[in-house]
Amino acid sequence: MGHFPHRRRTRGTPVTRARHPIVMVGLCALMVGEAVWSMRNDLIPTVAHHAVVVLSAVVMVLVGELVRVHMPSGRVLAPISSAVGFTLVSLGAVQGSASFAVRPGVVILCYATGQVLAAALRREVDTTGGAAARLLSVGILVHLIRGVDVAGRTLWEWQLVSSTPRWVVAAALVCGASTALVIERLLTAMHRAHTLRTSTATALRDEFEEAPTVTFAGAAPGPIATLIAPVAGVLALPLALIPLVITMISVRRYTEVWRTLRQTIQTLSRLTEAGGYTPPDHAHRTAQLGRAMAQRMGLGEREVTALEYAALLHDLGQVVLADPIPGGATVLAAPADQRMIASTGATIIRHGPDFAAVADLVEAQAVQYRSILEHEARAPLASRILRVANAFDDLTGGIQEPATVSRALERIHLGLGYDYDPEIVAVLEATVAHGPIPLPDGGPRGLGASRRSTD
Repeated sequence: MGHFPHRRRTRGTPVTRARHPIVMVGLCALMVGEAVWSMRNDLIPTVAHHAVVVLSAVVMVLVGELVRVHMPSGRVLAPISSAVGFTLVSLGAVQGSASFAVRPGVVILCYATGQVLAAALRREVDTTGGAAARLLSVGILVHLIRGVDVAGRTLWEWQLVSSTPRWVVAAALVCGASTALVIERLLTAMHRAHTLRTSTATALRDEFEEAPTVTFAGAAPGPIATLIAPVAGVLALPLALIPLVITMISVRRYTEVWRTLRQTIQTLSRLTEAGGYTPPDHAHRTAQLGRAMAQRMGLGEREVTALEYAALLHDLGQVVLADPIPGGATVLAAPADQRMIASTGATIIRHGPDFAAVADLVEAQAVQYRSILEHEARAPLASRILRVANAFDDLTGGIQEPATVSRALERIHLGLGYDYDPEIVAVLEATVAHGPIPLPDGGPRGLGASRRSTD
């Protein structure tokens, strides 16, 4: 495959690549090690002096790491865990307990302990980067709030000054927690970009496009708990989390609706296989390859998801054929037949709820690249990706041996600039050269990318 020349990058091809996630893990290890070293002489006395707060915080971080939110894209968020960490950073006076006047290392160790216990209970190590991003964001925030002097006082000490207006304290704490959340999402986006081989900018945009409510709802509990703790005591921690928990419940219901939608698409994608029109898993392989190519080109999560759904349903129009195409390979059909199949499939898909965008992509997959250049035909980038991904799987039949892949690429190159967009073919080569595309593991969204790649 290496003998095929790569052409110039398409407008969406990632320019910035994320660094290896081992960097985040290493930073976490250094931060925890520094915390242990700095508290080596007085860690036990400090924990004993604030035993109630420390124990409560560790338990709540543990619960927050276990009670996570799975988003439609596959991201896994732990907003309760983040919120408890930010609360520990700003917590000051506590009714019935000593003021939580501790060094940054105590907060870091409390948070890390809760995460370690959660990992032990789940019996799995978080390989998605989410836990590391949360720990780093808490560590950065605590050093800013409790470790940086401003006019002789740390920002944490300023909140204890009675002359400081409470609204100023609340605003400052919200800004601090929001900053930490942005840092957490940035670190998570860097890890996700590395995993999905897309640009960091695209991954970061997707982080804030999906469920910004549950993301930034985590900025409120910290200030609320800090302001009511002088009256409510340790109960301020769980009380401040109530609005966030309600938000999480709403997001879970939203996710259930999307899961039902995906199950519908999953069922529809099996119709052509059950009828003998297409080979088993052709639609899933095409969807997986199309998703990988789109991510490499820097498309956003919404565009990638629409492409994946369109790939799952792209052969639906074959159900009206009196004589099935041999092997279901539409790449071998005449252009007129390809357009008929695409148009029929799009008509069927449009009967579904909110499937208009997916239907448009399915219909435009039959547009030849020369028609775009010569006749200004409309074919979205996602449809052009789908056309190339479908042709590749039609020609390989799911066989990923080097010889078969090379023959398929040679066949696609015969239609370069006529049937297929040259820049997308170059992305196809880069994608398949990286290694086999994973087979589906169930569910339209989890076709191999699955939840393991997001957090």
